This record gives sequence, C-alpha cells and structure tokens, in this order.
Amino acid sequence: MESADGPQIFADLMAPMYGECAGDALTVYRNPVPGVAGFTIAGTFDCSNVGDEPEPVDFRNFSGFVKDTAGGVWVVSFDYPLEDLNADDIALIQSVVATIEGK
Repeated sequence: MESADGPQIFADLMAPMYGECAGDALTVYRNPVPGVAGFTIAGTFDCSNVGDEPEPVDFRNFSGFVKDTAGGVWVVSFDYPLEDLNADDIALIQSVVATIEGK
C-alpha cells in the first residue's frame, strides 16, 4: 500500500460503495496496538456517490495477524473514525487477540 499504486488500489476497492474515488496519499502505521503484530492504513478520498458533488470519504483500518492454539492464522480487522485508536479500541483489539490465542 505504500507503493505508488497503493492509493489507486484503495480507490478501486471503495468504488462499489462510494462511486469513483480519487486520492493520492495513504499513511501506513506499523504495530499501533501494543502486543499485536499489525498495521493501520489511513487515507482520505474524494468520491462521487457521497453527495451532489464529490465529497471526502475517510478510511482508517487496523489489521493484525494472530495465530491460534491449533496453528491457524486469523486476520483481525477494525475500522475506526478519524481519531486515533483510543484506549477502548486498543483494549477491544487486545481482548479479541487474546481470545484467539487462547490466553
């Protein structure tokens, strides 16, 4: 997602819901949740299906990878608003990860 094509990939993924989207920047934050291997991708796109004129749509998603006791790998994903992950968000993600890990 940090490549030059990253923003267009996300614009294409958002198109079915928001119409044609354009944006030129994504930010990747590595390991934003203590104790959980993962990343957040954040960006803002101008999309055509939001209103009469193209309007901004903000994208914030945390994704982490967790191994369960049987060796299976799970993807934990969490969409959140413009604000940074708060203490409650982090506690929720950590709780889900601990449950998957069987701790």
